[in-house]
Amino acid sequence: MKKIIQNFVGIVLGLALVCLFFFAMLTALEKQSEVNCYKLQSQSREYQGFFLTESEKTTCDALGIKINAVVRGGNGEIIQ
Repeated sequence: MKKIIQNFVGIVLGLALVCLFFFAMLTALEKQSEVNCYKLQSQSREYQGFFLTESEKTTCDALGIKINAVVRGGNGEIIQ
């Protein structure tokens, strides 16, 4: 009986550590996206002719970071 309890506790702790790891990774990725968007925002003010890709625009809009720049598609066509 004692062995079963030890195994159960080990499994629960292992699952908790895995969940904590994934939560930390998601948080870190979101923070990295924020940093990237603020860099893009700064570059859009600094460089004339600066443009964003569709994915950059989507990511930054989702984070609430507005960037005043042209959006270009994969073939270089202006989208916005």
